[in-house]
Amino acid sequence: MACHVEYLEELQIAIRFKHRCNAAHKESVFVHEKTKSGETVWKGYVEVFDLSGYEEVKTCYAWLNRKVNGLKILTVLGNLLIDSAPKAVQAAIFVGAQPAMRTDLDLLNSQLQHAKKALRETQINSEDLDAAIQTTKQFKENIDKRKKEP
Repeated sequence: MACHVEYLEELQIAIRFKHRCNAAHKESVFVHEKTKSGETVWKGYVEVFDLSGYEEVKTCYAWLNRKVNGLKILTVLGNLLIDSAPKAVQAAIFVGAQPAMRTDLDLLNSQLQHAKKALRETQINSEDLDAAIQTTKQFKENIDKRKKEP
C-alpha cells in the first residue's frame, strides 16, 4: 500500500510541476484499449485527479509509461473531448506520447532479429543449429519412450 501511495505522490508532484496546480487523487481506472480486431494496444491503470488552482480544467489523468530507457509520467488534462480515462489514453496514443504496445508480429520480428544477431555473434551456422535441434529432438523422443516403458 505504501508503494501505491508513493506512486500517487509522484504523479501529484508531476502534475503540480507541469500544470502549476494542486491535484487530489479521485480514483484509479483500469483501461484496456483494443483495436477493432481485439488486439491489445495499451492496458494499465490511469489515475484520475481533481485539480484546484487551474481555472479552465478540473480533471487530470496521469499514469506511468515504462520505456526502454526509463520511466515517464504522462499527464493529460481533461476537457470537453477528453472526459474519461480511456479517452485520455487514446489522446496520448494519438499524439504519440503513449506508444502503443507492440503487436505479436512486431514482437516475433524483434525476437527473430535478436536470435539472428546472437547466432552471428556466436558464429553458429544454420547447419550446426539444425543438427543440434535434430539431436535434441531425438534425445527427447528417447526420454519419452523410456517414460512409457514399464
